[in-house]
Amino acid sequence: MVDQTSQFYAILTNVGAAKQANADALGIAWKITDMAVGDGNPGNVENPALPQPSANWTALLNEWRRAPLNQLKVDDKDSSIIVAEQIIPADIGGRWIRELGLYDADGDLVAVANCAPTYKPLLNQGSGRTQVVRMNLIVSSASNVQLKIDPSVVLATREWVTTGLAGKVNAADKATKAIAEAGVDDSKWMTSFSVLQSVMKQLDKVGLADTSPPVLANFEAVVPSGIYMGYSSGHPTTPTPGGPPSEGNNLISILAMSPRSDATHYFAMENGGTSARRRMWYGQYNAQAPAASMFWSSVLTSDQLATQAEVDAGAADDVVVTPKKMRFGFAANIALNGYIVFPSWLGGLVIQWGGFSHGEATNYVAMSVPFNIAFPSACYNVQCISDAGVTTSDLNGFTRVNVGVTLASRDPTGLVVAGTLYWIAFGK
Repeated sequence: MVDQTSQFYAILTNVGAAKQANADALGIAWKITDMAVGDGNPGNVENPALPQPSANWTALLNEWRRAPLNQLKVDDKDSSIIVAEQIIPADIGGRWIRELGLYDADGDLVAVANCAPTYKPLLNQGSGRTQVVRMNLIVSSASNVQLKIDPSVVLATREWVTTGLAGKVNAADKATKAIAEAGVDDSKWMTSFSVLQSVMKQLDKVGLADTSPPVLANFEAVVPSGIYMGYSSGHPTTPTPGGPPSEGNNLISILAMSPRSDATHYFAMENGGTSARRRMWYGQYNAQAPAASMFWSSVLTSDQLATQAEVDAGAADDVVVTPKKMRFGFAANIALNGYIVFPSWLGGLVIQWGGFSHGEATNYVAMSVPFNIAFPSACYNVQCISDAGVTTSDLNGFTRVNVGVTLASRDPTGLVVAGTLYWIAFGK
């Protein structure tokens, strides 16, 4: 665990922390795609000091390689740790490794780390090796970090290959014919032919299978014990019926049956319903069904559900809105430093607010105020007020971006009093 005495550590940059907070709040994917490697020695001096990663970094001190990640996964033992891995081939190197960085799909440096100085040699230097570089990074939630295992990567560690082979099936674990037909052991594997044979064995026990050849053959020869419906002249081959349903086996021909008022004559129905009066499904095809005889059918009315685009547009008047689509995009943190993200059907408006303390200064103090979450598209307006009193007479010099705002506090009398700057920002 990293603490104040740790010499080697990995941290999120300010940009990375803002992007993770934004992904957690809005439920959107955060794509970390590349790893950079550097020697932390831009001046090319002998025995340089170990780099000390800072959240303010936007680039490594002296990057000499950047490449896509081999994999990005959640640690097997701790779900709050993500593990990023890159493999450096034997023909790349001749440099020291002292610093690491992770970049996202937007090209922003989102995490930095230092490591024990390691020299990556080249083959022509007499000692070539494939170098595996990993960064373990603690995040507040790994649920919105888009994980990646790239099947196109041709480089693999010995450990990865060994683990992969260990997960393959073992010939000794194949189910025998007797085990397959018994159907009680779920620890063995079977071929597709063994599965078919075991199924045919079970069907043969009830007279539903012809075992040579092993295909289903005798379904039509079986007389069911309940209600039976058949065709009087074989299976139909034309658009019109060849005749009325066959009578017999306790089924009366629909065409010949007179009106019935008792509860002893039933129609054959899926799932075996036997009530004298069947209720009608309520859906788009029988919307006029009596209220006392209705069932709601999610299948028949699925095309009456509004899409998210229809909910956002708010123009359709013939579809149903679900609670999930009504709330889509909404997020809120009601606190001293908080925000509200309105649902997408309200345009995705984002309102943020908070307080930012500043110290005393002569004439002028510049302040960089980070937003609680990054605006997904744009920051449109920021309003500020300070409780520093009359001696702080001027707040100006606004420079706003999606992740924060920079402004200046000036006082022509010569002193900017310490206080708290209260702000509210609007965007989407």
